[in-house]
Amino acid sequence: MSPAITIALWDRFVVLSAYSTMMYVAATATIIAALTLAARRGLPLKRVVACVLLMAVAVPAGARLLHAAIYVSREPNLANRLFAPGFEGFSLYGGLLAAAGIGLLSCRLLALDVPRLADTVA
Repeated sequence: MSPAITIALWDRFVVLSAYSTMMYVAATATIIAALTLAARRGLPLKRVVACVLLMAVAVPAGARLLHAAIYVSREPNLANRLFAPGFEGFSLYGGLLAAAGIGLLSCRLLALDVPRLADTVA
């Protein structure tokens, strides 16, 4: 059984997967909160947006890569799952590590204060 969210829109029902929907909601809320806080703290918003979006892209990529590194000998069709659009096959610590690395690198390249941006995004 897979939990679902059912939304009634006039005469139709929209059924969404609860897990993937909440992942999108959490990611969107986190990005909006980080950018709002960065603007309040006086950080250069264009550079912060670039850094945060790079980190957001790094999360699923790092999560998939760590999952592939861990399960390479156990899953025969692992290469096909690396590029699958679903939410299976993630090791979230890989996403955390990738986002931290990309965040550090992009802060250096965009001349952003690393501790200040880390405090804002966290």
